[in-house]
Amino acid sequence: ELSVFCAAYRLAPEYPFPAALDDALYAYRYLLSAGYRGEDIFLGGESAGGGLIFALTLKIKELDLPLPRALVAISPWADLTFSGESYLTNRKTDPTLSEASLRGYANLYAPGQAENPFVSPLLGALNGFPPSLIFAGADELLYSDAVSLYEKLIAAGSPSELHVEKGMWHAYVLYGLPESQRALLRICAFLKEDNKK
Repeated sequence: ELSVFCAAYRLAPEYPFPAALDDALYAYRYLLSAGYRGEDIFLGGESAGGGLIFALTLKIKELDLPLPRALVAISPWADLTFSGESYLTNRKTDPTLSEASLRGYANLYAPGQAENPFVSPLLGALNGFPPSLIFAGADELLYSDAVSLYEKLIAAGSPSELHVEKGMWHAYVLYGLPESQRALLRICAFLKEDNKK
């Protein structure tokens, strides 16, 4: 049996970095103080929230707190340096995002701090991470973020699974499509698999 806790976090520009990370860490510490073990906790997030759960796990590691059981990220924004080639190759295929708007958001969130691993977790040390499940649309701007994050996790010895859907856009998992249903079924199976460990 799973219990679901949804944690809201403060948003830029009124509350720039590290407010969101601080809020996520506060929520995680609350669960630990309430008697949940790290192995009882799954972290999930979409887009900026998908990047945030990896930044949070970096912070949890740094503080030597119990790690969560697993991570589920949908179209994670994990590299605010915009180094991925999909910002060029998919600029006309993702109907929901534009590089210009993302750069504006990044500047509001963490001006001048894009290379900070707690802002761009792709740049952090990803060794020792719990299992992660990552989804991305092949046509989305953040496709490279998801693929690079997966590849770096694997290279660091952290178990990860990547699902890429052809012809899909940013956060396609949240739409009522056959591809979305497949992704949701995989998430459910992933959570149950980890619960048995």
